[in-house]
Amino acid sequence: MLSPPLDFYRSLHLPLDTLKFSVFKQDIAYELNNHILDSLEVTRELTPTLYTTMQTLIKDLSLIPFDIRFFVYASSELQASCLASTPTSAIITISSALIDLLDENEMKFIVGHELGHLIFQHNTGCCGGVSNNRISRIQELSCDRIGLLACRSIGDAISTQIKCSSGLPKKHLRIDVSYYIDQVTKIDHNTPNARVISTHPAWLIRARSLVHFQAILPPGNPQGLNLQSLDRVNNQILKEINEYSDYNLKTLAEAAYTNVLFWLIAIEVLNHGKISGPQQTALIERFGAKKVDKFIRMLNDNTIEQNQKICQRNIDQSRKELDDYSIITFESCVKEAKELLTK
Repeated sequence: MLSPPLDFYRSLHLPLDTLKFSVFKQDIAYELNNHILDSLEVTRELTPTLYTTMQTLIKDLSLIPFDIRFFVYASSELQASCLASTPTSAIITISSALIDLLDENEMKFIVGHELGHLIFQHNTGCCGGVSNNRISRIQELSCDRIGLLACRSIGDAISTQIKCSSGLPKKHLRIDVSYYIDQVTKIDHNTPNARVISTHPAWLIRARSLVHFQAILPPGNPQGLNLQSLDRVNNQILKEINEYSDYNLKTLAEAAYTNVLFWLIAIEVLNHGKISGPQQTALIERFGAKKVDKFIRMLNDNTIEQNQKICQRNIDQSRKELDDYSIITFESCVKEAKELLTK
């Protein structure tokens, strides 16, 4: 089977996969020297099997003109990473424990995933805050698609994820893709999870996303992928992320948005010295009578200076939460607050 062109691979990213790099790590020579000194470069002479695997991947992913160097370092952790130095060059590092755990085709999935970061030009250094971390998780799912096309086997891709999630070698496992992805039905939606602060999606979500993607790939000719089918699958995957992984992020984002909007209005009311009847009605419709009544009591119980400090403190706190949890900007909240007060 002929390798698809690079543009095809680049077309496979998920929606929201938007954090692209525009600048590169300036001390790449420093990083390279450290890898040369403290780890083992994958070469034909010292690691012939790994070298053949990596060169096959570069060819299969249409990356032959690229300058990509591979290093193995000693570690008990299951880790691999991609450090891009230009749009067409990168250092790929792989831990020794990961190489010991995976077979050749599973290794193709992992390294194909890391090469996906270079293919998609992902900015791995600009994450921070829950909303950016969510985009980072989406990026990981995009790269898994490159990993799948690199290893050309959904079974090997999922077995890689099962091994990485459990740390168990093949002798302890019987790979059952359907049984594994159905674990999602055991999730308790009433209990929060820590995924909102993670830069990587849960392994189970990654597996389900790959199964959805694999289902629409034309056998033997991935370039025949139907774009409408891809849109449908992308929407399904984003829905599952919200339902099974980021389900409490929506609640946090909505609360932060409501709070910053309310306290922006509150300080505006303080600056004008009063709240009119129509304004009070509009606020009750938007925020509820209980919240508005509490605010009015606060106005009556404190001095103007005290209330201004309270409002500003709450604006600062809710703005931080808005930046962390939501894609809604503070500036748009300021605009909406003014519009609510003019009603």
